[in-house]
Amino acid sequence: MNWNWIKRMEISYIDNKYVIILRTDVDDYAIECDQEMKKFDVSRFDDFGNEYETEFVDSFYEKIREVLRIVKLSDDKEITIDRQHIQDFNKLKEYMEETMTKAGGNAIAEMNNEEYNQADVHKPETAQNKPEKKEEHPETMLANQISIMDLAHQHNLVINYEDEKIAKIQDILTEGEITVFKENNTWSIHENEKLTGGRTIRFASRMLEMESLAASDYLVENRTKYKSAQEYNAEFTVEHKVATPVGKVENVEVKAADVKITAKNTIKPEQEENNFVTRTKYTKEQLAEIIAGAKHGVDIKVYDNIELSHLQMRELRIGLQEGVNLSKFALKNVQPEYIKEVRLAAKEGLDIKPFTLKKKSCVYTAEQAKEIRLGMKNNLTSEQVKIYMKPDLSSSVMKELRLGLQDGLDMNGFNNGIYTSKDIHTYRMHMLTKQFIESIK
Repeated sequence: MNWNWIKRMEISYIDNKYVIILRTDVDDYAIECDQEMKKFDVSRFDDFGNEYETEFVDSFYEKIREVLRIVKLSDDKEITIDRQHIQDFNKLKEYMEETMTKAGGNAIAEMNNEEYNQADVHKPETAQNKPEKKEEHPETMLANQISIMDLAHQHNLVINYEDEKIAKIQDILTEGEITVFKENNTWSIHENEKLTGGRTIRFASRMLEMESLAASDYLVENRTKYKSAQEYNAEFTVEHKVATPVGKVENVEVKAADVKITAKNTIKPEQEENNFVTRTKYTKEQLAEIIAGAKHGVDIKVYDNIELSHLQMRELRIGLQEGVNLSKFALKNVQPEYIKEVRLAAKEGLDIKPFTLKKKSCVYTAEQAKEIRLGMKNNLTSEQVKIYMKPDLSSSVMKELRLGLQDGLDMNGFNNGIYTSKDIHTYRMHMLTKQFIESIK
């Protein structure tokens, strides 16, 4: 088979699938195949199967399989193979082994030369035999969740092309274009005959001209200004009914004017400078709660709000870790102590309707909410709890009424606001003493 028609082959491994992009002199094609390399998604080749003879197509797929067996990529990694290395598989294998020893390699699997040579060339990587993935730092994870494309739009970078799967952004360091793979929110560019790329942090570092650590800090502190990759891609799909087949890029040289791009909340450079100066930053305590939530895999959007104190964030985070979503209470005016009482009630399997906000405000104080929760926890009926569940009663009065009800006393006459907690306590002690004396007669 003559492979001169393929100019370059880009292979990545995403969500247990191989994605192969073929760059040719005429068109660019994309194709997916499963982890076992048995099923190829032909639909992403447009009419590839109809345009060519079956024998050629089958031979082509087998050639792809051989390439995949050699590269052995791990999750979210990619490699680019030029035309000269596609022609001869022996040279391809040598090329792969050589790149293993280079710093940064070809964004290839996280293994050194020795590990590569010991690996089974004819066995695709699986969950059992792939290298153990190092745990990512929560701050890095937060920063890399930001959409590269939303970052590009808001900083007015030149976007030459964009569809549902990929985008082309004019690089500021070279005359080339950065390719953004929107599904896994990564990017790459050929630079000095090598493939350079990464995720959002490295993109921001390159395109906003700042050190990597500074880029990470900037993205974490300003993440609420940007959409996540999932949010951006979903909005793009809705707003842009792209007619071009997902797998076939028609005319990659298309200009920005040919594709309608709408970016919400776009900030012009002069506006951004002002916003950055006046923007209130998250405190270290707030960031610690957000990072802790990300580390535990909870939905940090529930409490990722700069108006919330770190104590409010903590209660909301702990609730999420316990399987309780208290997003309705994620308001600036709801005290953390109140959120804690609702969280504890939900954790204990109690009805949290009594704690419902009215007009986004608390009906009870945190201390009053505690008495309501303890009453339900100690098996008082809803009718009994209603006896003292009155906002105009102090928490100390509510406590004495609750204890009286738990002791089996009739407290109906003491919930009118006339009696103090001391009065009710005196009555309660008197009745308990009387009951005790009668019990020993």
